[in-house]
Amino acid sequence: MGNGQTAIGRAAVVLCLFLLLLACIPFGIAHASPKTVPVNVVSTVSSAGCANPDSSTQWSCSVSVVEGSTIVVFVGCFSLDTSCQSIQLSVEDGDANSYAFAGSEGGLCSGGQCLETTYRTTTSGSGTDTLTFRTALKAFVAADIFVLTGVNSSVGPSKGGAGASNSGQNPSANVSPKPGGIVLAAMVIPTTEFPQTYTAGAAYTLIPGQPCSSCANAVGGWQAAELSDPASTTLTTASFATSPPVTDWEMFSLSFAPLQASTSVSCATPIIVAASTTAPHR
Repeated sequence: MGNGQTAIGRAAVVLCLFLLLLACIPFGIAHASPKTVPVNVVSTVSSAGCANPDSSTQWSCSVSVVEGSTIVVFVGCFSLDTSCQSIQLSVEDGDANSYAFAGSEGGLCSGGQCLETTYRTTTSGSGTDTLTFRTALKAFVAADIFVLTGVNSSVGPSKGGAGASNSGQNPSANVSPKPGGIVLAAMVIPTTEFPQTYTAGAAYTLIPGQPCSSCANAVGGWQAAELSDPASTTLTTASFATSPPVTDWEMFSLSFAPLQASTSVSCATPIIVAASTTAPHR
């Protein structure tokens, strides 16, 4: 998979002015006492695909991180002769961050088994971080890595998952978005069903390098991931559109709440805004 970076920024100026208006109107524009209002911190997301074309039991990829950011890893597995639940997948990185299991979705597909598993951590340092994936057994496994800032890592994400066998329908999973937050979703399907065309669902964006047709050989599986626009707070599903529709797939999603800043607003003329952001808990 290719490496790339996607930055998500909202109209912060418009939001700030709107909050100023809400804060100042009850007291009159000339009121000079400061008032504190919450403001969502602008979220950013960088992403990288971490392919394992040789179906090795160990492979690594590097990403750029800043202290306090959240790393989310989606790992897709397909196997014809080994249970994906039994491969004993582990994730570690050069900063010794501890990766917590965040959920999974699995089932039968194309005579074998597909499994989408998710892990997350909060970074303790800044710079280039190398993630290493290990399995006890050999299987067709690949990963997608997201590095998020501006999300509240102290609040557990909401989760959603779905899978199908012989469905002939586009992959889709229910989500419970956090207002102003971000939804991440990933899926795995057998390579034998690699579609002719592949796009992200409405209000979603594929991470760069997706989909990855070279993540495994002709009898393996492949992995793809996407993220939502933070403004899409009415989303109820995460979906991928394929043509022709794939019949076997497993997907999983996580929805993160935004990090909020404590903003002091003075309604005197001229208007002065001073914001301080509380870093996420580790």
